[in-house]
Amino acid sequence: MRWKRNRPIIVVGGCVTLSVGLTVVLLLLKSSNRPWVETVARPGYTLLYLSESQGRHIAVFDTGKCELAIIDSQFGVGDGDYYYHSFCFLDPTGKNVVDKDRDPDILCRRRVGPIQWDAIGNIYPVSPDYHGEIRIEYMEHKRTNDGRKVDEWQKILIDVTIPWRQKEAGSAP
Repeated sequence: MRWKRNRPIIVVGGCVTLSVGLTVVLLLLKSSNRPWVETVARPGYTLLYLSESQGRHIAVFDTGKCELAIIDSQFGVGDGDYYYHSFCFLDPTGKNVVDKDRDPDILCRRRVGPIQWDAIGNIYPVSPDYHGEIRIEYMEHKRTNDGRKVDEWQKILIDVTIPWRQKEAGSAP
């Protein structure tokens, strides 16, 4: 008979536990389903291009500081071989638009050791006076574990032309 007196407390307690549990599960599902690009974008970044193919995501951002950020979901990931990447940033005439006075940088997500970071891409400075289209070619190359280059193996990951800080119509040249 005693459980009958405590029945409302047990029912309420069970409902509260169930609702808290469901809320936690829903929050975990919601955070894991966030689009990849939202998880890597930084404040002030503007998405210029996004490629999603075979589980690999590649995004190109304007950092807002006259730089392009190339972020790759598989940056630095390999199958026992060493992969390296090459980039070309060209204007319509084929001239390089990278600012030679500033160094490229590595974009990191988080620290994975005392002196090691989880790199997710690269940042390339663009000449501050350049306005127009930029052709971006991003390639992946392969080396074996002993450092030998596999010449016949290379893959173009993206080859795209993007608008870059276009001048407003009617503005001075």
